[in-house]
Amino acid sequence: MNDKDILHHLESIASALNLKVSYAEFAGADWRTSSGLCRVGDELHIIVDKQLSVGERASVLCRCLKGFNLEGLYCPPLIRQRIEE
Repeated sequence: MNDKDILHHLESIASALNLKVSYAEFAGADWRTSSGLCRVGDELHIIVDKQLSVGERASVLCRCLKGFNLEGLYCPPLIRQRIEE
């Protein structure tokens, strides 16, 4: 499974958990920021820097999804393993 496939699976898992995933341009911002999980009102969002490679984007999603209960959601074994690492 390549990085694009892994990223797609992770985005699907986030969607199943009602997490909104968006990609934003962080370069040139007037403040220092990093990719990750944030709350906007009552919704949880994962905001990812567009400048990151596909593999780095997948790592961000794994890090954000790690704290969520994934029981009852189908995750390919490789994806589940990546999230749990």
